Amino acid sequence: MSFNLVETKLYINDEEFTSHEIIEVVGKGVNGIVYRGRNINLDREEAIKIWNAFNPTDKRDKVRQGLNEALKLAKVNGKFSVQIYSANIHQSHVVATMEYINGVTLKKFLKDNSPTNIIYILYQYLEAIQETSHGETFHGDAHWENVLIYENKEDKYETYFEIKLCDFGTSFFSGKSYSHNRHWKIVGETILNSTKELKNYNTCVNQLNEWLNSQKDIQQEMMSGGKQYFPSLFIAPYRDFLELIAFENNVSLH
Repeated sequence: MSFNLVETKLYINDEEFTSHEIIEVVGKGVNGIVYRGRNINLDREEAIKIWNAFNPTDKRDKVRQGLNEALKLAKVNGKFSVQIYSANIHQSHVVATMEYINGVTLKKFLKDNSPTNIIYILYQYLEAIQETSHGETFHGDAHWENVLIYENKEDKYETYFEIKLCDFGTSFFSGKSYSHNRHWKIVGETILNSTKELKNYNTCVNQLNEWLNSQKDIQQEMMSGGKQYFPSLFIAPYRDFLELIAFENNVSLH
């Protein structure tokens, strides 16, 4: 399978993708490639994702994977995730058009911002995780490069940072239980990786581990299907952790 750009035209297996003019490649990973383009009919910038196995050892059905990921994205809260506009099969590839976010990844955001902004955006991250995590639907791969930060200008005086989750994973190939565990593991790692340069990090992590251990049994029972599923239970220790690390870094939460 081949993807070729000729000026602003995208060709998939030598067939032109005619609905969009391509501006640039904005990302490429093991599951596919993402372009920034202009929807010709709507005169609107959009992201175009095409699923493809760039890793030769990846034998997963990329059509099935792409359709499952697109379906998941269509079900989640659009306030906290990129909105999907369409998903179609073009030349044996799933091609999805989505909301284009002009921002940076959480990983890059951390390098240039104060403890106040970092803690503020991590609170939003946990809110986004809670609002997009349900019994059958959850992100599954919400690490710091799948979190986009952008500026929302309320007026000429006020600018706020907001987030959108992107690149939702699928549990189709690995199974729901494994994907569920991985989802929460990545959420925890993202919070910890994003705060490790802040003051008194180790002390706060020790307290977090106590909170996590106190909830371990009920979390395991919940994930095995023994109790009603409450994402807030998984998130609560990390919210408490952010409150503690905010206090240690003299960051006001109000």
